[in-house]
Amino acid sequence: MCIYIIRRVVFILMLCFLRGLHVGAQMLPAPIMPVRSDSVVFLNRDVTNWQLLSLMVDRDVSPSPIALPQRPLDTLIKHWQEATAPRLNLVGGFGDLRPIQGYAAVATFYEAAALWLRTGSAEYIDALERTLMGGLPDAMFHSPDAMERALAAQAMIDASQLVYATDSAGLYVNFYLNTFAHIVRGDTTDIIVDQSTAMPWQGMVKLRVQSGNHRTLVTTLRLRLPEWADERPTLFINGHETDYNVQQGYAVIRRQWMRYDELYLVFNTLPRPIDVAGGQVFRCGPVVYCAQEIKSTFKPHILSAAAPDEQTGHPRYSLSSANPSDSSQVMLCPYFEVEPSSRTAVLPYFTTP
Repeated sequence: MCIYIIRRVVFILMLCFLRGLHVGAQMLPAPIMPVRSDSVVFLNRDVTNWQLLSLMVDRDVSPSPIALPQRPLDTLIKHWQEATAPRLNLVGGFGDLRPIQGYAAVATFYEAAALWLRTGSAEYIDALERTLMGGLPDAMFHSPDAMERALAAQAMIDASQLVYATDSAGLYVNFYLNTFAHIVRGDTTDIIVDQSTAMPWQGMVKLRVQSGNHRTLVTTLRLRLPEWADERPTLFINGHETDYNVQQGYAVIRRQWMRYDELYLVFNTLPRPIDVAGGQVFRCGPVVYCAQEIKSTFKPHILSAAAPDEQTGHPRYSLSSANPSDSSQVMLCPYFEVEPSSRTAVLPYFTTP
C-alpha cells in the first residue's frame, strides 16, 4: 500500500514538473478555451482514438485542465524558440529517432499546449501533433517504464480537449480526426461539429458545423493548415470551391452556417522523404514511417505501396534496392508500431542504379 501511495505522489510531482507548474499554482485565464473532453466523441478504434488508447494503458486516467505557467508570455516563447524548437524531432522528442521518446514528448506536449492557449499560433499544434502521432503512442506501446507510459497516457487524454477550441470569434479545428462534438458555452455558444475522415491514413476531410439550438449560426471557423501539408489545400463548401484567408497557420472562414452545410478539405498524405542528418525520413501526413533492421549496404531506389497491416489496417510501404543483384525488400511501418530495438528511422538517400 505504501509503495502504491509513493508511486502516485511521484507521478503527480513529475506531471506537475513537466507541465511547468508548482503544486498549488493558479491557472491564468486563457482567451482560447479548450473543449471539455466529455463533449468530444472519438469514432475510430485505433491510435487516433486518444481517449480509448489512454484508458487501455491506465484505466484510472482522466483529463486534467491544460495548465498555464505563471511566467510572462515572452519568456515562454523565448524558451521555445531557443531551447525546445531547435532540438525538436519529427515525433515530438529530441535528437535521435530510434530510442523511446516518451518523457521528451510529454514535456513538449505541455509546453506547446500552454503556448497555443496563450497565442493561438498553429505552430504549437503542429508540435503537439508530432507527439500524438509519434512519441506518445510509441511510449505507451513499448516503454518498459510504467511512469513513462502513465505520463504519456495522461498527455494523450488531455489532448482530447484540444481537438476543438473556441474563443470570442468562433471555433478552432486543430486536428483532423473522426470525431463528433457538441460544444456549449453558457448562452453564447452552442455548436455541433461532425467530422468524418480517415486521417491520417487518407487525406479527405468532411466537416459539418451547425447550431445546436436550431438558431442561425454566424461564426468564424479556423482550420489548421498542418506543417506537413506540402501545398495549400483546396477547400469546398457545398461543392463550391471557397477562398479563405490564412492567419497564424489557420484557414479562416466567417459565414452563416446552415444545418446541412458541408465543408471538404483534401490533404496529400502520400509518403514523402524529408532530409535529416545522415539520410532521409519518410512521413505520410503527420506519421513517420520506419524500417526494421535495415542492412547498412541497402541502397533504396523505389518506394511502393504494400499490403496494409493485418491487425491495424494501417498502410505500409516497401522499398526495393538500387542494386540489381539485391532482390530484398524493406518494409516501412508507422513509427509507433516498430520495436525500438530494431527501429531504423533514418534511411540512406535514394540512389539510381
